[in-house]
Amino acid sequence: MATRRNYKDSLFRAIFKQKKALLSLYNALSGEGLTDTKLLHINTLKGVLYQTMRNDLSFRVGDRDVVLMEEQSTQNGNMPLRLFLYLAKIYQKQVPNTAFYGSRTQPLPTPHFYVFTLGGKDAPVTCTRRLSEAFTGGSGDLELTVHFYNISYGVSCPLFAKCETLKEYSRFIAEVEQRLEQGLDRDRAIKDTIFYCIKHNILRKFLEIYQAEVYDMTSMKWDLDTALAVTKSEGVEEGEKNGRWKTLVELVRKGYLSIKLAAKEAGMSEAEFRKTAML
Repeated sequence: MATRRNYKDSLFRAIFKQKKALLSLYNALSGEGLTDTKLLHINTLKGVLYQTMRNDLSFRVGDRDVVLMEEQSTQNGNMPLRLFLYLAKIYQKQVPNTAFYGSRTQPLPTPHFYVFTLGGKDAPVTCTRRLSEAFTGGSGDLELTVHFYNISYGVSCPLFAKCETLKEYSRFIAEVEQRLEQGLDRDRAIKDTIFYCIKHNILRKFLEIYQAEVYDMTSMKWDLDTALAVTKSEGVEEGEKNGRWKTLVELVRKGYLSIKLAAKEAGMSEAEFRKTAML
């Protein structure tokens, strides 16, 4: 099985779904000094089991702000459009259907958009991209601004001094990439990096608690897209939703994936996953 291509954003989501780390990152971005993690409410968008477009991380700060974040290897000119569509889904979920036709203005949290890239030392440290850059007929009446931060290790990203967890995430990725350049396969590179980082106090608490899960989500064992492609090539044509579900169950049965991670990806509790999969 091929190695997972998007291990970086999977790890990013896992780390920053921890509210203490997320609050630290939000404070670094906003310049605030919030201390109460209860103010953060992580958004979940349920629908199709696996959506072709999935936002890495979005959350509300009380009823005041909504923040959407993405982690990307390089800058993507379509990020303003993608984040615009994600925001529309969040607003649609928040506002009752009946409110769309009422006369009272429906209050909405103020949106903020951030993309973190690992584009290397030659990429800009910070920049912005706007939705209007894609318009074919001028600026129009709609705008959306995305703030990009280059978080490659060794770059003078202004967020590193304010959010140690982000800096340590960057260091973790750099350690993996260094081992890959040395000729290690990704499976071994991930494993070595986990032990190195625990020893050198890099994401130590997170890795000590979630070491097995991190290895599962970043290594060769957890590549759902590739596994699905193999399943389809063998003649299973039941559609993306059913195909991905069957692949999840198969990976668990073969011992390649923990029930905890499979249930999380399926949007279920572990008990629901066991019952539905008949495990």
